[in-house]
Amino acid sequence: MWYIVKTDVFTEQKSIDLLGEKFKDTIVDFYFPMGRRIYKNEQGEKEVRFTPVLQGLFFIRVQSEERLESILSQYGYFMYKGVDYRARSAEVVERTFFTKAHILCADSKSRTLREIVKQAKIPDDDMERFIYYNDKIAEGIEGLSIVAKRYSDLIKVNDTIRIINGPMTGWVGVVKQVKHKSKKDRHLFVRFGNNLCLNISNVRQYDMQIEHEATVGAKPEAVGAWRAIDQLIGYLQAKDSEKNASDTLRNHFKDYLKKLTVYRNRHSSDIAYSNKVTERTAAHQEEILSNIDDSMRNNFRILANYFKADGGTVEQGLKELIPDIILRPFFTPTSGIAIPQGQDYAVLCHNGIVEFILRCNLRKFFRGKDYEADKYAPVFDEDYEYYAHFALLETDGGKVKAICSWGGFYDYYASQNKEEREKFHANLQSKKYPRLLYLLTQSEYKFEKVNGIGGFSIETDIVYTEDMEELGRRANEFFTLRSSLFTQLTAAAVEMWQGARMLVWRQLLQRYVLLHKVPVIDLPSVITHDSKTEEAFVKADGRLDINNISVALAKARKTIEEYLEKGELAGAVFKFLSASLVFSSHFAQDELYNYITDTFNPDYTFTELFDEIINHLSKKSCPSLLSHLHKGMVELQEQESWTYFKFPSFLKQTRKIVKMVKQTN
Repeated sequence: MWYIVKTDVFTEQKSIDLLGEKFKDTIVDFYFPMGRRIYKNEQGEKEVRFTPVLQGLFFIRVQSEERLESILSQYGYFMYKGVDYRARSAEVVERTFFTKAHILCADSKSRTLREIVKQAKIPDDDMERFIYYNDKIAEGIEGLSIVAKRYSDLIKVNDTIRIINGPMTGWVGVVKQVKHKSKKDRHLFVRFGNNLCLNISNVRQYDMQIEHEATVGAKPEAVGAWRAIDQLIGYLQAKDSEKNASDTLRNHFKDYLKKLTVYRNRHSSDIAYSNKVTERTAAHQEEILSNIDDSMRNNFRILANYFKADGGTVEQGLKELIPDIILRPFFTPTSGIAIPQGQDYAVLCHNGIVEFILRCNLRKFFRGKDYEADKYAPVFDEDYEYYAHFALLETDGGKVKAICSWGGFYDYYASQNKEEREKFHANLQSKKYPRLLYLLTQSEYKFEKVNGIGGFSIETDIVYTEDMEELGRRANEFFTLRSSLFTQLTAAAVEMWQGARMLVWRQLLQRYVLLHKVPVIDLPSVITHDSKTEEAFVKADGRLDINNISVALAKARKTIEEYLEKGELAGAVFKFLSASLVFSSHFAQDELYNYITDTFNPDYTFTELFDEIINHLSKKSCPSLLSHLHKGMVELQEQESWTYFKFPSFLKQTRKIVKMVKQTN
């Protein structure tokens, strides 16, 4: 395992020599990256100089974390025993010496030594990638640095991108504009260890694509609102196809947010009056919510908070955020209507159109066949399950014209003059958007507005019929037999979504064409907190009570087995993962492995429970539950108990669960 060490600038090699001499039994390797610099001397002649790539930093590799802790002070400085000569007394005494070199960790004074060591650790994979990068292109490195920024914090407020060419092909990180030496430049921040980021300048020269969106801040909040609005409109279109879903939704929000008149008795106190207002408001809002399905209420409440405004602006805001639409965006995360069993499509009649809704998986479009998943971002199929929406319109010739909505994207394109469009096409070519360029200029599709729907349309040989089910069957057959036509549309939409250059157009696509799902990797932990089991690990006089822990384990086992007996598989899986997390977190942290006996062995217990759960799941088709179990297992593998002790051992069967998920899908 590698660790990053900080020392004074220009004393790096001196520190390396000292540590190598004093701690040769603990430190087994050093890495001090050097870069080749070409400069001109006073005579104007070119000379070569090798200088540190990272000023004041180098890396050490150790075999034992415990050994490393034994040679560090409370704040992470290296220390060793030596002798000192006291001139006044002429005595030679033994004392502890502290070096200037120390383990790099932010806020070291507020952390324990174990926490410092943990934060400074650099995984072998990260280190190998860094060494490769330095050795590959060190000659041209400028502005390379290691910064104390949490990668997990950066990806919340910034879109995550992937480099797709050059020496960093496949690297995943965050791109931010940084001012360096009075010049603005785009920097790539990639995860480096537990608490640091590698900061690489001048990445504008490389092609990159967006992996997934930020989840925190004003921008993701807006995207989340668009997603929730679409879901509610889909629900309302299916519930009452005769009404304008957008208008219905706006009216619901206006009623929900309406300020009620509550009369105040002169004898009422402020508290009594406030309670009366709260009660009236709650009753009124509950009445509005009664018109909405339970599954949609959470979306509605979230949006109600998002729409909060004064009475004069709320109507205008609602009109802007919930425009009148005939057809939902081309791709959405939800169908709006249940897909019949055994089918991948459904049909719905509303707003005077027949809507064809096709379930599809876009993984190959987002990832490509040569994609290799980043170790920090596992790929799950359900992240890429979407629903495509087409309106099936009757032509003058009695045939079907299929059109998908590109909404505001189309409107912006249609508003451009000839010169502006030519410039846009040239930008698509130069900035590498070939699929969208082809779709606009050479494909069988027309970019037009038909029946109030602006988007890509195509003439089919399908004879129009009033029988919706038959029409849906024929449309499904059309896109199945002519899959390349569907591929053209999809590839162009994903290409623009992933593009990191034409951001105005991308935002239009985000809202009106491809409403991206929140990837699993960005979602909160799939494992719920088990506070009851956690209570058993509260220490008394600094010691664990193994009897309490044993009782808690037995209770957890009983609960899980009762769930299985009742056929409540979801409850069993959730409780199993929760209990596993509690024991995993304490296995290494509190050295639970020292308490293992013939009568108390959590690993045996969890393995037996895991086998029971898998046995029940194999008898039923539960792809979503299997997937949830898989995500929980991936999460558990991040624990130190798995990294160092391979506890719990049932995690070795992660691949088995992946295969089971694929088989059930």
